[in-house]
Amino acid sequence: MRVAVRLISAGLISTLLIPFAYAGPHHGPRHARPGGGWHWVAPAIAGGIVTYALIPPRIVYAHPPVYYPPPAVIGQAPAQSAVYYYCDSSENYYPHVRVCPEGWKLLPASPSQ
Repeated sequence: MRVAVRLISAGLISTLLIPFAYAGPHHGPRHARPGGGWHWVAPAIAGGIVTYALIPPRIVYAHPPVYYPPPAVIGQAPAQSAVYYYCDSSENYYPHVRVCPEGWKLLPASPSQ
């Protein structure tokens, strides 16, 4: 499709340039003018408009935004829990004992008075 559009636009541009190539009588060798003159402006603008109209716009997909987790809050240490986990069979507390077969007994962290 793009090749066809480019060929059509090149044909239109060259068709628009033909009248300027044969304009006026020529006597002797043709000398180039400094700056090239302005005879190319109208065909160039027309060719640009035709090419812009015929070539479909390019669809660009943006990448999804990157998620950054919120920063960690550095502050005070969490408060100690209000209970201790005690195992009767091993007669010790968690984390010194990792498994308690009969279940953990919850004891208050501060002695009652």
